[in-house]
Amino acid sequence: MPKFKSITARFIFISAFMFLSVAGYIASTYFFTRHIEGEVTRINLAANERSLLLSASYNIKLLLNIPRSLDREKLLRKARVIIGEYEEVLYGLRDGSKKLGLKPVHDHGEELTSHTHALVKLWEDTQKPALHDVMELPLGRKNRACGKCHAAIRANLSRLETLATLLERHHEEEMLKFATFRFYALVFFFIASAFSAFLIRRDIVRPVETLSAAAAEIGKGNLGVRTDVKNGDELGKLGTTFNHMAETLETLFEERTGHLKEVLALANSSVYLSSIPPSEDFYSAIANIAIRNFGLAMAWVGLIEEGSCDVKPVAWTGFEGDYLPDVKIACDDSPAGMGPTGLAIKTRKPQVMNNILTDPRYSPWRAQAAERGYKSSMAIAMISSEAGAMGALNLYSRDPEFFIERRARLLQIFANQAATTIENARLIRGLEEKVEERTRELENANRGLQETNRELEMRRIEAEGARLIAESADRAKSEFLANMSHELRTPLNAILGFSDMMVKGVAGGLTQKQTEYLKDIYESGSHLLSLINDILDLSKVEAGGMELEYKDVSVRELFDRTLMFFKEKMVKHGVRMATEFVDEIETFRVDERRIKQVLLNLLSNAVNFTPDGASVRVAARRVQSSWSGVRSEKSPPPLAPHRALDLDFIEISVEDEGPGIKAGDIPKLFKPFQQLDSSYEKKHQGTGLGLALCKRIVELHGGKIWVESEYGRGSVFKFTVPGAPEINRPSVPAIEPLTRILSHEYLATFIERVISFHTRKKQPFGLVRLEIAHSTIPRDSPAFTDIVIGVTRKHEIPAHGKNRNEYYLTFLEADRQTVKGAVKRIKSAFREKGYFVGMKAVFSPEHGKTADRLLTALDEQGEEL
Repeated sequence: MPKFKSITARFIFISAFMFLSVAGYIASTYFFTRHIEGEVTRINLAANERSLLLSASYNIKLLLNIPRSLDREKLLRKARVIIGEYEEVLYGLRDGSKKLGLKPVHDHGEELTSHTHALVKLWEDTQKPALHDVMELPLGRKNRACGKCHAAIRANLSRLETLATLLERHHEEEMLKFATFRFYALVFFFIASAFSAFLIRRDIVRPVETLSAAAAEIGKGNLGVRTDVKNGDELGKLGTTFNHMAETLETLFEERTGHLKEVLALANSSVYLSSIPPSEDFYSAIANIAIRNFGLAMAWVGLIEEGSCDVKPVAWTGFEGDYLPDVKIACDDSPAGMGPTGLAIKTRKPQVMNNILTDPRYSPWRAQAAERGYKSSMAIAMISSEAGAMGALNLYSRDPEFFIERRARLLQIFANQAATTIENARLIRGLEEKVEERTRELENANRGLQETNRELEMRRIEAEGARLIAESADRAKSEFLANMSHELRTPLNAILGFSDMMVKGVAGGLTQKQTEYLKDIYESGSHLLSLINDILDLSKVEAGGMELEYKDVSVRELFDRTLMFFKEKMVKHGVRMATEFVDEIETFRVDERRIKQVLLNLLSNAVNFTPDGASVRVAARRVQSSWSGVRSEKSPPPLAPHRALDLDFIEISVEDEGPGIKAGDIPKLFKPFQQLDSSYEKKHQGTGLGLALCKRIVELHGGKIWVESEYGRGSVFKFTVPGAPEINRPSVPAIEPLTRILSHEYLATFIERVISFHTRKKQPFGLVRLEIAHSTIPRDSPAFTDIVIGVTRKHEIPAHGKNRNEYYLTFLEADRQTVKGAVKRIKSAFREKGYFVGMKAVFSPEHGKTADRLLTALDEQGEEL
């Protein structure tokens, strides 16, 4: 087969060869089939010639026996037709005939050709004339011609038999030849197919398999595999390209692997640099790390000597002999400063010399470097963020072209890290010195503070003793005043009663002078009784003996009943009275008599100090205030600063148009027995106890009282009290002293306040009970409480439960989704600390609108979270 340099040409050649072979086989089969058909036709015609010849002989015989001319003519015509057909076939057998589908007989061999020609000659010379004689001669001569004709027909029949035999034999020979041809054609086709398959296997399949196996090896990571495809066609080119690709991949992989190793070495170097203990020499550690991690022959660290340009080696690793001590290096413009170290420091750029033996910059040190086998070097400036260049890191290798660009960049990073390490070490040493100095100063100051603390402690003990003595004296004073006031009020009531009876004439008639005296006695006694009552009430408050009687009080009715006492005086002096209700306020729960006493006191002052024709205004409104803003000394302590909770309070204000109060006098107002030094105070004498008593009563309600005044413009006295105060407050504190979260006894009261707040704002809130698994309860309960406080947020207020393993969490202004998210966070935080908790939740107002209902719902229908 011709050699083709293209797979495509080979495919075309093989395809054309196969096509031509199949086409030749089909064509030969077709033409041979046509030839065999002609031979079969020739055999049939030869056999048919006998029949025609016998039929002609038979008709001629009939002519001899039929006397009538009409029948004779009919037989003659038939005989002529038969003779014509016979002759046509006979000539066709010899010369061929398109009509009969015959080829000339000379293509069938010499014997058959001569026999056919002899048969034709016999017909032309003997038989045909004899037949014409029988048909044309008179009857007398016909008998002799008839005998001659029969003899010729017998001879011709024998020759026709021989012709048929020869044709059949020739047909069998042709069939044998064709069978032999087909056999050899098939053998050739199979040989050609096998040869083509061999060529395809050798030139196509096997190279493709080789390439596929090599590709699989590369896929497994064997980048050293190569193919031996040496064809001159496309597959050969593909094999060459594949080998080039594999070689490139192997090179790139080796480069990448080397780069990764160097990056890993850099990372390890960074770890080593960051972990150098303070006691170790940083400079030697840097040189050792460079040698160990980057495969260098020698490394040294040089620092610029202070006050000069000389670079002094301070640490080195891997050098031999006296190379460094004999080397003079500088960072100026001298010849010693033009080397790689000096240039690196001056230019702040790394200096790479990949061939020391030929680089002119290394000529001063070339001989010494060559003796030790150094082929390449690199100098990198070490730069401080504060002092600039501090020195250089010098690296040497025994391989030329060692410091390629990629490796140089990594070493530059290492040098920067080394410079940072040195700078940090210097800073740490400086800080340690400062810390030691400051520690000494603090120790001296601490000794002074200890002396001061001991002195202050002694003074605190003395002050505490004085305070206890003062409190004891104050309680004794209050008890004395209360008892004395009671003892004074008993005879005074008798004086007032008898003087009133005498003025009314019950004891008999009196003169006008006596009546005036008795009225003075009654008025003075009444004033004295009021003074004694104020002292008694104030003493009760201070001694803790005043009990409040709470009930629901209508604000409007309270105003109406209180203002009734001042109608006559307001009419007399022309003072106008106005009331105002800012919000829809119906009732609030207070001690009506005591709040009325406060309001009477404030209104009395307002009416007394308001000039004629002016006005007094009384107003009430609902406000938000916090425990830290309104609590008294006996009200609940506040929660942690970030847990302040707004509550519902009623604010009542009394505004007058009097002279006002000076700013310096305001602090005196609410203190007992304090009076202002003013013309109005002198006109309206009092005990100085009214406002102090008002302050105590308001604070007992859990509120506060204050004044807003501008001198010369009038004053506004305001006080607030809770709209729904705590009643029957537990004796235990609201906040547990140890844990600083709500006590369980105070929980219901707290929930009621939260309900009041959220009901008014029309917002939901959630209540969750947290139960700790018994197996995980810590021995130290306050320690677990610290975890509760630490995991909860601003609007998540914790409280103790009834049992040691229970806690309650109130989620302010939170819906179900918010609570579920918070519970998930809290549980996760507990699991991290090794505690397992279960949590149930209820929501207001969905599960109840009172504290009792919500707490009951936690037991009956609390949602497991």
